[in-house]
Amino acid sequence: ALAGPGVEVEVLRPVTGLAARRLPGGEAEISLDWPGDTPHLRVSWDAGERSVTAHAYRRGGLRLSVGPRAVRIRVAAAAQAPGAVVVEPGAAEVLLPPDTAIGYQLVRAPRRLLGRGRPLLRVTLSAPEGEEHDGAPEFVCVARSGTLRPRSAADGTTLLRIPGTDLLRLGTVEQELPAAPCPAPYTLRGFLLGEHAASVRLEEPSPATLVVR
Repeated sequence: ALAGPGVEVEVLRPVTGLAARRLPGGEAEISLDWPGDTPHLRVSWDAGERSVTAHAYRRGGLRLSVGPRAVRIRVAAAAQAPGAVVVEPGAAEVLLPPDTAIGYQLVRAPRRLLGRGRPLLRVTLSAPEGEEHDGAPEFVCVARSGTLRPRSAADGTTLLRIPGTDLLRLGTVEQELPAAPCPAPYTLRGFLLGEHAASVRLEEPSPATLVVR
């Protein structure tokens, strides 16, 4: 027989696999491994907090409005039993870097007396003012003959490379394209490479504007 007051203990499952990536408009997409049969998770960040159900997450994922600045996101299982002693494993955390984007455009060469000069590629890095950056990815431009754009950084001829350090230092870099890198017409496409590629958005122009004839 048992006598005296009883104590209910609730042991929360840990959240694993937490990751976040930026979307346009100051939003972030959150991915994680849902902890077993946990019905609710508590999600908090610098400017807010919300509860997410397993059904809602599996049906539509999880997006947060976090703004453009760097933000730390925390996710933990929510306690369910009122009055129970809760054993928490600690919240999972991920630091989302500031909303940094690299965009590029082809600048057509103006007409000259003896014909046209070579076109330029203008590459620009934009980020919230006052934010510190651990680094930026390398920007690589490749070309492929025809009007179908390259599928990867290895699918074509490499035309130019711009180190992330140059983009962080200068903001905008312009480089002249090499003469006749492959049979015309050819199509350009930019890619981000290196350890910081996943934390920076690539803003791509319309493919039709990247065809050189």
